[in-house]
Amino acid sequence: MNQFNKKNISLNIIKTFTFIFISMAFVNFLIFGITEYRDARKLILREFKYLSISVNYSLAESIWKNNNITLQSMVNQLLYNYNVSAVKVVNAETKFIESFKTRNGRKAQISYTSDLIYIYDNKKVKVGELTLFTDQEAVFYRIKKTVGLVLLKTLIEVFLVSILIFWAFKKLFSDYLARIEYNLQSKEYTPIDLSKGHNSLTLLEKIFQNISRSYAIPNLFQYPVKIKRYFQLIKRS
Repeated sequence: MNQFNKKNISLNIIKTFTFIFISMAFVNFLIFGITEYRDARKLILREFKYLSISVNYSLAESIWKNNNITLQSMVNQLLYNYNVSAVKVVNAETKFIESFKTRNGRKAQISYTSDLIYIYDNKKVKVGELTLFTDQEAVFYRIKKTVGLVLLKTLIEVFLVSILIFWAFKKLFSDYLARIEYNLQSKEYTPIDLSKGHNSLTLLEKIFQNISRSYAIPNLFQYPVKIKRYFQLIKRS
């Protein structure tokens, strides 16, 4: 085993372990990002629920009394909320869109709709529907700080672990291969006669015994007797 082969083996193992770790880190980050996105989206929609409750009666009264000025004013106030990218108010009776406004440069992608209820003569009357919209920009704005910190943490971990893997295999594995090469060059190997009809388990046992006894590979087979007993148990079973 020459120096070139040792370097190739070490490098391939380092690449494999590093690739596996980076892949796992990326998958974990991806799962975390998706979870954070879903949670942020749910939180915004929950805020829309309480926001619609707070303006429900005023908008319903504007539609009931046909007060378009008040209605448009309230729609404009709703658009001051950063999470609200668009607002739509629909008349329940005529299906006429009383108002539909969008913030400049924003999109109506995610929506929450609630009924506008007006109380008349102690009876609840549905006079319209309020739809609040948000977009991906609002969702990503809410999670960008957390996701950014986790991404930075992941990159640092990948960098440090990659260095650790490189150092460990370069130091430990390469040195181990060098010791094996030294033993292979300094010991004489006693070949096994394959013409004696050994079965596979017996042959494997003799190979292990030959390696452990002739090559004396360090830390590989410290207990050849236990290995022999182990294979004897396998043959008996």
